[in-house]
Amino acid sequence: MSDRFRSRKPGQNHYNVEGFHLLEELDTHKRRERRACKTNSCSRFSGSLLVSIVALFFGVRLFLMFRNRYPGDVNNSTTINTHETQTKSQKWELPASFSKGSTREQQKVISDVCSERKAVSPLRNESSTSGDVSWTICMTINSGFYDFFRNWYKHYKVLDLQLEIVLFAEDAVVYDRLSNATFLNREYTTVVNATNTTTDPSPMATSTPSKHMTAEAAVLPTQAPSNVTANVSSSSSTDESDENASSGSLDALWSDWNHGVFDIYSYAYRSLIANRPTRLLQVLCSGRNVLYIDTDTVLKKSPLPVINKNYLEGVDISIAIDKMGTEAYAHTYDLCTGFIAIKARSETIDFLSDWEKRCHDDARVQNDQQAFNLAYETLWKNWKESSSRRVTLDVLPSILFPNGEQFFTLYNESQREEAILVHANWIVSGANKKLNLMKHGLWDPE
Repeated sequence: MSDRFRSRKPGQNHYNVEGFHLLEELDTHKRRERRACKTNSCSRFSGSLLVSIVALFFGVRLFLMFRNRYPGDVNNSTTINTHETQTKSQKWELPASFSKGSTREQQKVISDVCSERKAVSPLRNESSTSGDVSWTICMTINSGFYDFFRNWYKHYKVLDLQLEIVLFAEDAVVYDRLSNATFLNREYTTVVNATNTTTDPSPMATSTPSKHMTAEAAVLPTQAPSNVTANVSSSSSTDESDENASSGSLDALWSDWNHGVFDIYSYAYRSLIANRPTRLLQVLCSGRNVLYIDTDTVLKKSPLPVINKNYLEGVDISIAIDKMGTEAYAHTYDLCTGFIAIKARSETIDFLSDWEKRCHDDARVQNDQQAFNLAYETLWKNWKESSSRRVTLDVLPSILFPNGEQFFTLYNESQREEAILVHANWIVSGANKKLNLMKHGLWDPE
């Protein structure tokens, strides 16, 4: 018998010591393999779980991104871009155009004014195709001025300027019309739903206006001009093929005055103009130069050569004059807020913030134009003492940018041919505005 074995007491089995150890080692190895297998399974499970969590996270991020970009609103499937400003809020960030070349003090001024606003960014980021200086046209529109906007746009298209346009719809009716309009170029047009963005009514809109209020103080004529037909289509429909909701008669047109949409003393009209600086700030805060134009205007020629020249020469605000007569005087209460070109910089944003406050907080102010002139007069008086608030303003020549009294009453045909912009102000009622524009071949809404 080998010495590897040894005998035990009778009745007991023999055993191989070396074999026992081998079996014990094998059993230990199997137990280790089972533990390793369990460990690897856990690792594989942990890895799969981590991958699933990461995939879920990025999936949610992508879903939210596309939902915000394409919210599924029925109006986003129309011909133009729309912004639901009363429901969408996005944290404001200082635009790159402001962060470059501006001091910390200037950036603070911009942030103080803009950080709580819902800035509106137009569709395109490229500069205007009409020159190196980029402008964004801003207009505020209510349902009463919809056909005036269509007339403005018809003449604007002829100029082929291809500028960004932001339209602030001030009531639900005009928002629906603009959102579904087929005549607008969707590549350059943004419609903003501004119907529920106004807070408490401003004193301007609710106070009793002074009888000495100067805006549009002409007298309504008792009869239509002899060379104007009495049957007028206001083109107030949402599309070229739609029937006009009103009768289109001269009596229907003149009834606009009684309904208040053109009444300078009405709440609707004064609320519209009280919100003007607020709307302009929404675009300025996105770093865009603003060209504000009233809807009761007609562009006969491009204004860009004039305002671009001013811009490059350091002018911050180019503005039309509202002085009765042929002479234009700066630093008076006659700066017209119906046509303003505003350079986007801290000083102009600060100035428009002051203009906005005067529109909403000063009970003495009865229209946005008076508030603008008061703000500028205060700024002018404090020019030396407040150099950090300096704003360079240029009054546009009246021969090129005449007011309604100048163009329709004082100027001869040769002078009228010089006009770049025709403004139907100083004329009471929408009917009379239309009649005067028609008389000079400037009323042609689509």
